[in-house]
Amino acid sequence: GSKTPITCFYLFPAGSDPPLCDDCAGSCDSENGCLCSTDYITSCVPTSCIMNNNICCTPGLYWNSSFSCCTDVFTIACSPPCAADQQCVYRNNNAICECNNDLYIGKTIANVKPIVQCDPGVMTASVSQCLLTYLGYDYNNLDVRNKSTKCSNHYPDILNGQNVEMFQVKAHEGSCGTTATVTDSKIYYTNTLYIDPLPSNITTDPLAYNFTCDHNLTMQMQTRILYAVSPSISVTVLPPETGNGLFYVYTAAYKDSALTTPWEAGESIAVGSDIFLPFSLPEADPAYFTLRVDECFAAPAGDSNDVSTIHLVLHKEHSYQRHTGEASTGGCGVCVWCFNLRLTHISAGED
Repeated sequence: GSKTPITCFYLFPAGSDPPLCDDCAGSCDSENGCLCSTDYITSCVPTSCIMNNNICCTPGLYWNSSFSCCTDVFTIACSPPCAADQQCVYRNNNAICECNNDLYIGKTIANVKPIVQCDPGVMTASVSQCLLTYLGYDYNNLDVRNKSTKCSNHYPDILNGQNVEMFQVKAHEGSCGTTATVTDSKIYYTNTLYIDPLPSNITTDPLAYNFTCDHNLTMQMQTRILYAVSPSISVTVLPPETGNGLFYVYTAAYKDSALTTPWEAGESIAVGSDIFLPFSLPEADPAYFTLRVDECFAAPAGDSNDVSTIHLVLHKEHSYQRHTGEASTGGCGVCVWCFNLRLTHISAGED
């Protein structure tokens, strides 16, 4: 069928009833709606309204968020738009998003399957807010094995178009009850997500779900460091060959051993200058991971096969230092100093 035409009432001529706010120096607020400043009693029709809902309009008129005006056609439009598992409904003179329970008819707790995301040093378990509410569980009342306040780190978000509640814990042994299991090639971090029921006269046990992230015990990466010196911290992904986990390795070039003065972009480096290169792996669990430089070399074009190459670390034969806790990098967790490099000529004619 044909759609009802929309008429914005601020297009009516001056002297109309109700008056236009522009004609009576009217203003709008969330408590009183839109009133004329002549007596702050007479309602008026606005040409714009910051509340963006029906309180902007006089009785009999409705706010249309698509046209941003008051009309005599009742429409429901939520702003911002609802997620895929919600529907826009009219409650207390406002358009709001509510869970679309029709999507969950016939669902049981067997359909509650948390989505696990493994980030550097962090595990995140996500559960559907609408599904939990439909089944009688409280997505605002989540816990892990350690139920202290400091471990209650959950927040709402949108995932795959649906409203979810996300719970984060560190992938470190002992953090908020997280355990670590080591095999020949992997380490598995595991915790348990507990979801309490909504208040009810019927006693219901909380839901409990184990969630796990794994990392390879050995990971390797290659990165260029001094090919271009930059004042910003360089970040390289340390990916696993298999499994879910990955880490970020951070490095930067400094002038001093205290790592307080970085080399600036474009700054000339004189022959004989010192360059300090710290590497850090801040998200890794220091109980199980360390960072080691197996090979480090200087070459005119970053090619280790160049005849002018100088090997600074080669075949794991040089010692390295591991730092945990309050090191000069501010407590990086897992760090290694490549060592103090001194800029020298590689060969005549090379930059």
